[in-house]
Amino acid sequence: MARPAQLPVGVAALAGRDGELRRLDALAASSAMPIVAVTGMAGVGKTALAVHWAQSRRDRFPDGQLHVDLRGFCATGAPMSPLEALRGFLDALQVPAHSVTATLGEMAASFRSVVARRRMLLVVDNAIDVEQVRPLLPGAPGCAVVVTSRNDLADLFAATGADLLPLHALEEADAVELLTMRIGAARVRAEPDAAREIARRCAGLPFALCVVAARAATRPTFQLASIVAQLRAAGGGLDGFDSGGEATGPRALFSSSYRALPPAAAHLFRLLALHPGPDVAGHAAASLAGVPVDRVRPLLSELAHASLLVEHLPGRYVLHELLRSYAAELVDPLERPAAVRRLLDHYVRSAVVAAGVASTDLPRADPDSVIVVLPDEQATLDWYRLEEASLRTALQLAIDVDLLGHARHLRSALLKLQRPDA
Repeated sequence: MARPAQLPVGVAALAGRDGELRRLDALAASSAMPIVAVTGMAGVGKTALAVHWAQSRRDRFPDGQLHVDLRGFCATGAPMSPLEALRGFLDALQVPAHSVTATLGEMAASFRSVVARRRMLLVVDNAIDVEQVRPLLPGAPGCAVVVTSRNDLADLFAATGADLLPLHALEEADAVELLTMRIGAARVRAEPDAAREIARRCAGLPFALCVVAARAATRPTFQLASIVAQLRAAGGGLDGFDSGGEATGPRALFSSSYRALPPAAAHLFRLLALHPGPDVAGHAAASLAGVPVDRVRPLLSELAHASLLVEHLPGRYVLHELLRSYAAELVDPLERPAAVRRLLDHYVRSAVVAAGVASTDLPRADPDSVIVVLPDEQATLDWYRLEEASLRTALQLAIDVDLLGHARHLRSALLKLQRPDA
């Protein structure tokens, strides 16, 4: 029987992923047939992690390694069907074509029979959902499976007990380490401040860092400060990561995730770029979109499922800075003023109610803006603790868009919430 070795070329070393590599080792050792789903936003390094780990551990799987790109988020063409993936696996295992039946169920059974009692590693890359993955899973102990996806694959966990390994953006020190690996320690040591600013402007996203590193590597006589200047000139947008081809920058990666969204979720994603705070809760998101809270919560969950948001606290979501830049490009300029007004109505009215400030001249609120009503003093304190940063950025936003009545009332409420006994 053939011993395929299909793993693609991997990176020689990873930055900031030691914990994830150790966890992959532990999961592979803890189960008779481990299935691990590596998930996260576009460009966060899922494939790099999976392939690097698989290449460095392939000796544990003497009967071979299989790899398939399911094209779940390919910019061109449809995702690969499980039937096509299984045909590729069986061809790699040199199973005679005449013994492979045409139906998906029968082909999956043939694959499970062939790999039974064998120690093999399967890397199933770029999956879109559990239905695409499940027919490719072996049915007996001995094999290990690593799946990567931009979607959270919670259904795979529910269906098979797969372990979920979400990847997040790199911390600044790890991002600088990745830059160092790509362009050499000498250049980073010569301009440490510029290297750190590149890491910050890439927001810890490995793909963006690699795009910038490639620019630096092809211009070895350029100072890193000149590359920083290019990123600054883009004003925090994605133009600073253009590399001369439409399909090679973060914008192309993000667009394939965005295009997969249903219309209502896509609409909310665009409007979230207008939120000025570090995170957003359901009431604020509902006000931005002009829909009731019970309608916006499933949309937030859908965006988190697609790794376009991260739910970092229960009911509170973070939008990665580069995704925010991408979403901002998509906002309809005609829709922007009304959405911002609804958001500020939400924060002003909610803060005034929370602070117990008597206000007879509040600006008239948009009927689609949602107000948070808190049941008691403890709930008010908890709400203020979570929303303080967003309230302060909302105050600045009100000033910036010349809604000075909103700014005045929000400032008064903030002073009262800061000093409730005053």
